[in-house]
Amino acid sequence: MPSSERDRQRDESAPCFFSISTASKTINDSLGHAAGDQLLVEAAERWSKRLRASDTLARLGGDEFAVLLEEIPEPHAAAALAQNLIEATAAHFALAGGARPVSASASASVCSPKMAMTRKP
Repeated sequence: MPSSERDRQRDESAPCFFSISTASKTINDSLGHAAGDQLLVEAAERWSKRLRASDTLARLGGDEFAVLLEEIPEPHAAAALAQNLIEATAAHFALAGGARPVSASASASVCSPKMAMTRKP
């Protein structure tokens, strides 16, 4: 794709940042920190499989992760992806002591380039 076409698409797409968190504190308290760490690694692996190569998944700390989607065609696509990641978390996790259900929550923030504010010198 020519760079001018890519630039045009980038200008029309919306970057998105959202955070997702698990309930790993419950796992830490009941099974220990090793199991909580195992949960975080497995959750990140599940989420990574559902992201595009251009997306970024990062652990912020504790059980909070951030996802940066540099280009999405429409804001509702971010909500659909957030739901997809929550569903990936819904399947039980095989942790010490057996399979455990885990919940996740997500919040999204979408910024359209047309809505971006610029600072005046």
